[in-house]
Amino acid sequence: MGIKSLESNFNPLRKTYNPHLHVIVANKEMAYILLDEWCDRAKKGYVNRKGQKAVKVWNLDNALVEIIKYGSKVFTEPDLKKRAKETAAPQIYMNALYTILNAMKSKRIFDRFGFNLPTEAKLKHYPATLLDNFREWEFNAKTNDWNNTSTGEALTQYNMPSNLQALLENNINVTLK
Repeated sequence: MGIKSLESNFNPLRKTYNPHLHVIVANKEMAYILLDEWCDRAKKGYVNRKGQKAVKVWNLDNALVEIIKYGSKVFTEPDLKKRAKETAAPQIYMNALYTILNAMKSKRIFDRFGFNLPTEAKLKHYPATLLDNFREWEFNAKTNDWNNTSTGEALTQYNMPSNLQALLENNINVTLK
């Protein structure tokens, strides 16, 4: 019994992908059974036992947030070995991100196994009412905000931090070279 999430990241130096699973199970014994089975079933040379790890979950809420927050990281360190030194700003490798998202299309990146959730009581259906008091909004890329199409009013008055603006203008890599 447990939950799993599929994630993949990209190594820009090697131009390789690392699809992997994060799994939460009930206890250490089950974790090691899964690890052993994973290594035994994998094609020779595709899984290194040293690359697999099992850690105790001290806070279930935090652990759940960690494994369900994304299927792939948008920002990647350009040199993974120098990550701690923060010598270069993170990059957005668009082609790699596209490849990952395309490979995960129609896959369940978060799922449970070994149990079924109880079925919920059917909700009472109420007749739909026609919405007649609405406002139409359109995204304005220059202001990074949604504007009301009738009044021009800005929805959030969001001011993008300069470091994010610089990252989006200068650190998007669209090639795998």
